[in-house]
Amino acid sequence: MRFNLPIALTWFRIIAIPLVVVVFYWPAPWARPAAGLLFGLAGITDYLDGYLARRLKQTSNFGAFLDPVADKLIVTTALVLLVASDPRQVLTIAAAIVVGREITVSALREWMSQIIIGVIVTVVGTVIAHAIVKGLGGKGFFGGGHYAGSPRAGR
Repeated sequence: MRFNLPIALTWFRIIAIPLVVVVFYWPAPWARPAAGLLFGLAGITDYLDGYLARRLKQTSNFGAFLDPVADKLIVTTALVLLVASDPRQVLTIAAAIVVGREITVSALREWMSQIIIGVIVTVVGTVIAHAIVKGLGGKGFFGGGHYAGSPRAGR
């Protein structure tokens, strides 16, 4: 495995996870928006790493493995943070659906790799992943974490 810019961007996404958590819980009014910005920056690197790997002809099996792992780690961390800060049923159900989708896609890729050598990520899958990142970045992080009607609203 050669270390290159696309791999570095993917590693940044993984390293950003504890930073997002620490900033999310930091006792300051700017903390949640800052955590949202970190999450958004990580989401941008998700697009850039794949684009640059293809453009610079630096694709690798390790990068193809690490990229979806980084995506799942940061998305599930964000979901845990949001549900922990606002445990309403609707948000919990939405988080369970997203995590279920991630597990299902991973299982399908594993299964398909046994049938077909190499599964090509479809444009639809990429669009869905980017929509999840965009949706998470705008809800609990930038909205202050407490929604109207939340058990913790107004605290």
